[in-house]
Amino acid sequence: MNRALSSRAILVAAILAICTIVGAQATREPAAQAAATKPTQVIVVRVEELRQLRADSKRAARLEDEVRVLREKLVKLQVVVETLRTVNDKLRASRKRAAATKPVSDRWRGTFSGRREPGSPPIVDEKWAGFRGIKWGTNLAGLPEMSLMRGKQDGDTKVYLRKGDEFTIGAAKLRNITYYSYKGRFYSVVVYADGSSNWRALKAAVFAKYGKGRQPNQFIERWLWGAVHGVGVLDVVISLGYNEFSEESDLLIAYRPIVAEEEADDARKAKEAKKDF
Repeated sequence: MNRALSSRAILVAAILAICTIVGAQATREPAAQAAATKPTQVIVVRVEELRQLRADSKRAARLEDEVRVLREKLVKLQVVVETLRTVNDKLRASRKRAAATKPVSDRWRGTFSGRREPGSPPIVDEKWAGFRGIKWGTNLAGLPEMSLMRGKQDGDTKVYLRKGDEFTIGAAKLRNITYYSYKGRFYSVVVYADGSSNWRALKAAVFAKYGKGRQPNQFIERWLWGAVHGVGVLDVVISLGYNEFSEESDLLIAYRPIVAEEEADDARKAKEAKKDF
């Protein structure tokens, strides 16, 4: 009997040992599988990251190409803008020189019809009688503060500058003021200013002195005034305008009877010139 118990104990011990070994192997297999799976997952992640980097690199290269093209276009555009600015400056300088040499009748011919405008005041107010204390018809050559502009001493129309002139009207800073005479008589003054702020200030000052003028075209900054004496004849004409492209303002005040005389003389000379052909 003791021998039978010993055999049974050995058998039980063997079974337990086998179960222990099997259990241990079963416990180790998931860990081994997990250990084997981890490097594969890392590789997949790294491959995906590499693919993303390559895609980003391609996008970056395309963006760099687009930026390069835009920079080249910008350089060309800057050259064009600089060229246009230079041309505009030359045109403005040319216009300024031409404006200083042309008679008033040439520069403003056709602006005023000579007819009395509705609501035009008669020339009884001193504000219409001249400019800065100089009456229409005054001999500018006899005023010590007046000096002829260079190259403007020939012909009946002469252009003067006034020594000590104040280059402001209201809050507007002026570039130039020129006085015109025809056959020795003062008949016009032309004022120039630059910049949009000076235009606004000049316009406000003129409106304050002469009232709101007439604007023939609502889309163009050109305002007209006319003062009459008697019925139907303009004595004083005023034109105020602004060029938005050049940012140049101009104010013309002219005594119409002398302007009309100048225009008539020009027409007569042109008619007499026909025989020269």
